[in-house]
Amino acid sequence: MGLLDDLGHSVRKQGAPFTVALIASVIASALFLSVSRGISPEDLVLWNGSLSHPWTFLTYVWTYAPFGSGMGLITFAFLLIWLFQCGGSLEREMGTAKLAAFWFVSILVASAALFLAAAIAGYQLRAAGPYLALATVTVAWSVRNQSASVMLYGVVPFSGKLIGWATALLVLFGFGIPNPLMGIAACVPLELTFLFASDRIPGLAFTASGPYRSIGRRRFKGKEATTRGQVMYDQAYFDDVQRREQERDERERLRKLLGEDE
Repeated sequence: MGLLDDLGHSVRKQGAPFTVALIASVIASALFLSVSRGISPEDLVLWNGSLSHPWTFLTYVWTYAPFGSGMGLITFAFLLIWLFQCGGSLEREMGTAKLAAFWFVSILVASAALFLAAAIAGYQLRAAGPYLALATVTVAWSVRNQSASVMLYGVVPFSGKLIGWATALLVLFGFGIPNPLMGIAACVPLELTFLFASDRIPGLAFTASGPYRSIGRRRFKGKEATTRGQVMYDQAYFDDVQRREQERDERERLRKLLGEDE
């Protein structure tokens, strides 16, 4: 039980149990599909006949077997690392239950949009893998972290805002070639994610509780500030809190990398 206790303690320290469980489920499904003889990936993908197989509106995300090539393994590893970074960041901000709901709702919205577009366009639909679901997580993260800097291959810096736009364009053209309608449909969950993450859906706050952020300014659930000076003070206060939290997270990551005991 010692190993399981250590694993549970490590997961709790991350503050992102759903993200960790999600990554574990993606790895487990990839391993299972690679060795299973009883279930074919074709039974799980999203396709034109999915109404007769309704589970495929969800299972297509976990239909991914990357072990056929070295490049597939490298792509898979980067995918999981990115999911851990973005998903963990979002989970700590919005809460576990809300992130889980966001994940599954975005999957269903994406599958419904693709299915309807394929029916309208007469397109042969076959969608599999976590790419579109991960794209929604990426867009949400980029909206909440527009000024963050991510080093591509450790050399080229990209801002969170640029990563969000690049993700949207990749989805648009990746799904839209050769049928533009499919690209537009694939972007539907990204558009809704943008509205949700920027707090533009009335009555639906992104964060689990407390003050929540939107693009360009802060909005507060409590009493609105009545003077320009007070608004500026509130914004500066929350900016300082966010900066201190980021510095604390960076120190925690550094301690983990150096193997220091808490």
